[in-house]
Amino acid sequence: MSKRMSRRAKSISRLRALFFVLFLAVSCYLVYDVLVLGPTVSMNAYNPRLGAIEGNTVRGTITDRNGVVLAETMLNENGMSRYYPYAAAFAHTVGFVGKGKAGIEDTYNLNLLASHENLWEKFKADLTGKYKYGDGLKLTLDSSLQLKAFELLEGQKGAVAAIEPSTGRILALVSRPSFDPNTVEEAYESILADKENARLLNRASQGLYPPGSTFKVLTTLAYMMDNRIDDFTYDCDGFISVDGKEIHCYGNTAHGELDLISAFAYSCNTSYASISKSLSMETMNSVADAFGFNRELPYLPVSSVSRFGAESGPGSAEWAETLIGQGKTMISPLHNAMIAAAIANGGRMMEPYIVDSVIAHDGNLIETFMPVLGSQPMTTDQAAELASMMSYAVEAGTAYGLKNENYLSAGKTGSAENPSGAAHAWFIGYAPLDNPQIALAVIIEHGKSGSAAAVPIAKELFDTYL
Repeated sequence: MSKRMSRRAKSISRLRALFFVLFLAVSCYLVYDVLVLGPTVSMNAYNPRLGAIEGNTVRGTITDRNGVVLAETMLNENGMSRYYPYAAAFAHTVGFVGKGKAGIEDTYNLNLLASHENLWEKFKADLTGKYKYGDGLKLTLDSSLQLKAFELLEGQKGAVAAIEPSTGRILALVSRPSFDPNTVEEAYESILADKENARLLNRASQGLYPPGSTFKVLTTLAYMMDNRIDDFTYDCDGFISVDGKEIHCYGNTAHGELDLISAFAYSCNTSYASISKSLSMETMNSVADAFGFNRELPYLPVSSVSRFGAESGPGSAEWAETLIGQGKTMISPLHNAMIAAAIANGGRMMEPYIVDSVIAHDGNLIETFMPVLGSQPMTTDQAAELASMMSYAVEAGTAYGLKNENYLSAGKTGSAENPSGAAHAWFIGYAPLDNPQIALAVIIEHGKSGSAAAVPIAKELFDTYL
């Protein structure tokens, strides 16, 4: 073979190799486009074909963890309609479809419209023009607990968030006042106009409140990092002056001589104002950061960012108020429940999640969501120390209303001052003490006292679940 023919053969071989590589690259991109990007693009809100997909797909059913139906699509002579059997009880969490979308209906829209039926069923639907069936969602919610919480909040503004400490599964997420998702499209304008009740706001995950004395859990942890618990003593007169400002204990109660465990159990504001004089901003900021303040929570569908910070440090009135859960500090009930759950779980804070699995219309399991460790903001020993304090708060302190013969529990109450009226009533805690199965945060807007307004609700919820 001549040199010219040899060079030509090599050139042809290289050209073939180049075309093969290009063909392979295009093929891989097409596969990626169809299998990975395709579902996301097809369900994107800006896709003009989305309406057609929704029009010929029966939206998947949403159930609680035990298979209780929370949302389903009904077929009738007029087409399809979405039905919510429990109306307002799950409205903020499950959401709605109608005047736009909200809640799980919005966040998991792709899953509810995507069809993983077998190919034969899809083929028959395409051939006959009948509906396809979207995938269903099984949630982590316990419907009995959710309904009980909804009942207990009747006539009040407030929220309940309940979590399984060892996994992060959300057991209940309740907000009141609420609305009926079955009629939200017709009543949307009147619901929006009701500014006083803000019925569309999911207070459980989006509401932000001063944490009041529930924040003393984190202040205590910060104190423990730099000090021995046994070294703390304080004589409470019912008030203390810090930087020219008087800070009072609830009801101006004079608690007398206290150690740290008693100061925590009785929720002594003056004790913690005294602690603020020596507790560094660096230590407290690091604790707040470790627990997820000032950044988004790892939760879907939607949650608000809890805030912590102060411009002035030890010795200032602002710092003293900050360390008792006032000042600029704001937190959502879901976040506060996560803090209680982390203590119950030996210092491990799990990422909260609400969808357990995705299931095809024919019953095949498509995807299962597993527990994820979010962070470990404290040691096992520190968590055990806080658990002991929270247990004593139930045994002899402000959470005494939880005490009963059936199980031991741990908790912390709070009464958070706010500029719009009476104090908000808080409770965070968990049960049983020795084998935690549920962690709670309860808030009652303008409920005045956590002991009087939030603790009884927490007790009934513990009793219902356990």
